[in-house]
Amino acid sequence: MLLLLVAFYYPCCKYYVDPDATAYLTISKLYADGDWLNAVNGYWSPLSCWLAAFFIKLGTTAIDGAIIANTIGAVLLLRITHSFFIRYSINSFARWLLCIASSVFLAYAVYYQNYDDIWECFFLLYALRLMISHKFRHTPVYWLGAGVLGALAYFAKAYAFPFFILSTLAIVFCNTRAWRRANRVE
Repeated sequence: MLLLLVAFYYPCCKYYVDPDATAYLTISKLYADGDWLNAVNGYWSPLSCWLAAFFIKLGTTAIDGAIIANTIGAVLLLRITHSFFIRYSINSFARWLLCIASSVFLAYAVYYQNYDDIWECFFLLYALRLMISHKFRHTPVYWLGAGVLGALAYFAKAYAFPFFILSTLAIVFCNTRAWRRANRVE
């Protein structure tokens, strides 16, 4: 449904460009042209620019490259959100309703949150999904995976860094406390 909505909105929304998007599109074009010296800057996070530049190199326009990159991020975000619904045993009907509502919002966000927000949410939720896993406490690969996802979230939006650190500390604290409570010998 998400992909159908993105395709349905395309004729009306494909030319929407906000002030931030003009900078992102310019930077994406610089990366695609190989002008890395002028593309790197302190204002804009690079992940979506890199993704859009990849699609520009494949022959799309800058706007279409951004839309494709955002659509991929939206699909991944919807998938990780669905995994939370399954993890917390949300009934099937409610899952469908929540996924439909999420699809409508994400199809809108593909066009009106042109850069990085969708990807940042995906990486942070994926890291959270790893951290709440029962295997996280005893599986170093999960720790590494969560760290890599945190780094990718940072490349999507710089403000993900403090959020990732604080959320990691909160999850570790809660998990450790729950584990101690469950394994208390009396």
